[in-house]
Amino acid sequence: MAAAADLPDGLVLDGELVVWAGEGMSFEALQQRAAAGHLSAPILAQELPAHLIVFDVPQVGGQEVLQAPYAERRARLEQLFTDHDLHAPWALCPETEDPERAQEWLTSWTRVPGVEGLIIRGTEQRYLRGARALYKVRRRDSTEAIIGGITWDAGPAADAHPGPLRRHRPAARGRAQHAAAPDRRAGAGRAPAVGGAGARVGGRALHGVVGGRGHRWTWSWSSRV
Repeated sequence: MAAAADLPDGLVLDGELVVWAGEGMSFEALQQRAAAGHLSAPILAQELPAHLIVFDVPQVGGQEVLQAPYAERRARLEQLFTDHDLHAPWALCPETEDPERAQEWLTSWTRVPGVEGLIIRGTEQRYLRGARALYKVRRRDSTEAIIGGITWDAGPAADAHPGPLRRHRPAARGRAQHAAAPDRRAGAGRAPAVGGAGARVGGRALHGVVGGRGHRWTWSWSSRV
């Protein structure tokens, strides 16, 4: 908030708040700053300083410039940084019209943790509120999934009398570790232990349901491209 004193009145900036930690941007550190109380906030501000990477200016001097083409808004933004000698925690997002330079940025800058790629927009483009009017080019495509599994100890009459849930081991890269055939891969995650009556009740409730018709779990995939 103290850095806002460097800005003129009637100004609205559009950008992204980031926290630099180590050799990259840390979303976890940003969440930590956002959740800080009034006692810890000043301490974290010193330990985990935040920066605002600015890439647009919807309002200048109390007047909206939403209908002005992006090239004009960018010129105003650059002039603002020059006139007021803005520096950290303010950062003007770099920009280029050179495809070769953009390709070099996409290759080299995305090695930094937290930098995903480039944003492309037209020089004549107006500022569209509430709309995704920008084209984002990521260096890497990723798919996120939550995968769960249930196992239980089955005896000869398991179809009629399913056994209790088997003592779990950490899930590793989509495969389950079993006590009889352990491997050395790092665990990706694990659930709380289930034992005793809970294991027996869970085994009966899930038997014949998991993996078949009437599956009680909801599956959801999220792909970012």
